Amino acid sequence: MPELKKPKEYGLLVERTMKYGTEYIIARVVSRNGDKPYGCSNDGEHDGYEGSVPKAVQGLQLDGLTMQGFVSDLNEFQFIGFEPEYRDVYSVDLRKADRMAKTLRKVVSASRKDSAYEAGDVFLSLAKTLKLSFVCYERDGREVSWDEGRWRFVSIEDGRNYYRRLIETTQKEARERKGVKVPA
Repeated sequence: MPELKKPKEYGLLVERTMKYGTEYIIARVVSRNGDKPYGCSNDGEHDGYEGSVPKAVQGLQLDGLTMQGFVSDLNEFQFIGFEPEYRDVYSVDLRKADRMAKTLRKVVSASRKDSAYEAGDVFLSLAKTLKLSFVCYERDGREVSWDEGRWRFVSIEDGRNYYRRLIETTQKEARERKGVKVPA
């Protein structure tokens, strides 16, 4: 009989990065191992331990599932491009492509049902649809090593609020760089 193992935990890693001269805010699905986020290379599938993959994500493809948006300095500094999609996937075979399509249909359908059109609402809908249990982001303000609590883990709702604040901060900074008065 296979060994029983505690089910994996899945959540969203939120990060802000500069790409192509534009600030991007990315929320990517990750797994958790103690106090560190890890990728989801084999997730949504049975990994050899009975019950190790939560029922909500069995048969789905989590590797590469992201929400990647950016602040447009051409369009009133709106945050655009945050719909769930796959990015940075190393390889795709037919089986993985089918799971990707199934996953996207599930999250997009739920997002429409939830009337989630604003980035924070889409973020929350994605997390609830996949029954994610945490949001994490890199701690600010001090140099830490990988093992010294570099990551802060919060609830989905607190993570959504952090995501929204990060968008607002990025919009404000983009306006300031362009010399546009910041609304009060």
